[in-house]
Amino acid sequence: MAQDNYGSRGMNVRVSRSGIPLERRSKSFIFIALAAALVLVNLMLGLFTSVSGGCFQVLEMGISDEYISVFSGDSYQLSADSLITGGGETNYIWESDDPSLVTVDENGLVTGVSEGKANVTVTETNSGKKVTCAVTVLRLSEMSVAQTEYTLGVGEPASISAFSGNGNAVEYASSNPGIATVDTEGNITTVSPGDVEITVSGFGCETKTCTVSVKKAPSKITFETSLDICVGETRVVTAKTAEDEHAGGFVLSTDSAIIQIAEDGTMTALSEGTATLVAETYNGATGKATVTVRHAPTSMSAELADKSLYTGNTTQVKAKDNTGFCRQYFYSTSDPSVATVDADGVVTATGKGEATISCETFNGVKDTCKVSVKVVDYTKPYTSKLVARNCQELAAKYPELIKLDTIGTSTCGTDIILVRMGTGEKKAIITGGIHSREDITVNYVMRCIEEYAEAFYSNSGRYGSFKISDMLKEWTLYIVPVMNPDGIDIANDGMIPLYKNGEPLSETELFDYKNTSTGVNLNRNFPFEWGYEDPDINATTPDIDSYIGKSEASEPETKAIIRLCEENEFEWMFSFHIKGNMLYWADTVNKNAEKAELMANRLVVNCKFNLMRTSTVAGASGGMENWFRQQYNKPGFCIELMEDQWSSEVNKYFEKKVNWAKTRYAIVLGMRYG
Repeated sequence: MAQDNYGSRGMNVRVSRSGIPLERRSKSFIFIALAAALVLVNLMLGLFTSVSGGCFQVLEMGISDEYISVFSGDSYQLSADSLITGGGETNYIWESDDPSLVTVDENGLVTGVSEGKANVTVTETNSGKKVTCAVTVLRLSEMSVAQTEYTLGVGEPASISAFSGNGNAVEYASSNPGIATVDTEGNITTVSPGDVEITVSGFGCETKTCTVSVKKAPSKITFETSLDICVGETRVVTAKTAEDEHAGGFVLSTDSAIIQIAEDGTMTALSEGTATLVAETYNGATGKATVTVRHAPTSMSAELADKSLYTGNTTQVKAKDNTGFCRQYFYSTSDPSVATVDADGVVTATGKGEATISCETFNGVKDTCKVSVKVVDYTKPYTSKLVARNCQELAAKYPELIKLDTIGTSTCGTDIILVRMGTGEKKAIITGGIHSREDITVNYVMRCIEEYAEAFYSNSGRYGSFKISDMLKEWTLYIVPVMNPDGIDIANDGMIPLYKNGEPLSETELFDYKNTSTGVNLNRNFPFEWGYEDPDINATTPDIDSYIGKSEASEPETKAIIRLCEENEFEWMFSFHIKGNMLYWADTVNKNAEKAELMANRLVVNCKFNLMRTSTVAGASGGMENWFRQQYNKPGFCIELMEDQWSSEVNKYFEKKVNWAKTRYAIVLGMRYG
């Protein structure tokens, strides 16, 4: 017997937030009527086809909805229907022409992505027939919630204030009524300790979530702030409960006329005496404290824990009034570009210079203190660029005392900077940074420059017990902070020595590196007994330690120092190193210059250097101070600042390593006894 097959997919509708499609137009009734008519015609004409011999054919195809509207984020289920003849099954493919607005899955579930219009098409793959649904995506209205996080005590009242952007009713729901419930007006009732979420929603609106942390009801109240106060002073009083309890707020009261309490918890002292302060919570828990009111301060002092800072450092203002009970001070700075101060009196150095920090009591009693933000940070390694910048800053800060010049350039073209300090006719030359691994000598010399300048302009003009303001009017110090700028950059700025042909130094080589970029030890390159043949002391090829150079004074750095000495008549010379805490002052070649022994003895006594025996020719070959003694018959000293060791941490412990408390007077002693 022949038969007609009518197959369709059922309408399993997944509705939007409204519970129904916002707009829907269906043609199912038309499709069903057409199908019935076709079946009737087939019966009347006797056009029945057997199952075995029939041909599968899709006669008509329909979709559950031609038009729908959904909100962004909502979904709606579409379905397709087909009228078929013959044996077989239909197969559908669903597609959206703009997935950025509307998506559809393999079963016809439509989801709104963003506001706009798109078409969803379903295609029957056997026949190629297709039908389309026009989809409009509506933007959800905003749901405004005044507060989304709550911490409450059990029994503490609270309410959620919410407003839907489209004016529709707002609905509330609790994720755990055993912890907290919420009514239709948004009123929260806390039941037991724990965490719960309150969902805030409305038709056509986005959904918001409020988190509520419920703690125990308060049982005991204590006061956080000191309750000693001065007449005329105001203070915000705060109280607290145990960590696992929550009060939400306190009602403060007093039965005394000597203090006044405002609604916000501000207490004002009106007259001397004592009063009782009471705090009460929502559940009736109370706490009491005694307030002592004393007379207002008439004087105060403000001091800094550290008056000298470097950029980024902090220090604390130590303030005290004559009553000892004023707890609040007001701070200000004269120059925020130099130093700032916060409400707690913490001073932060922001730039080089001096600033005045003011500290004032509530009734106008005031004191000030000065902070100096230094140029030289001796705790950090120097590079040639940092030396140049700091020298420029010092010259700008002390223009009448400090002048800058260059005496030449290094092998790599870096300026060799000269600092001329003082205004006197007598001259002396001081060098640092001759060896790259001894870069702490740069920190030492730079710190001397800054501290001597500060002392020169101080009210006393003294550096320790020495009248340095007079000394620097008698002397001009020719200071070369970095004689070997390339070597310093090899040690501290990642420069690769030229003689290594681009091959980086190993950690061991870098740690022990003394020489220039061309691998020359400058303290073996001066024209004094140069080329002394001792392979244990003088190397003949570039290395990290003892290469003497191609010839005497072959290096531009050496030539620059020689030229500087030729152009000036120096009375004495100091060359600073760091190995051994020793003082080399004489050798077996040169006759001891006048005053050399006196100066050496004073340096030993005051700075605690170890006085060394006379240097041999082998040990002095190519030495700078030895050349200076021979060339000018004047005192020349090699000063080793620290013990026989060095490390990458040496700058961090600068004061201890170089015995700064004693050795800082070395150059001053040179002026005093030279």
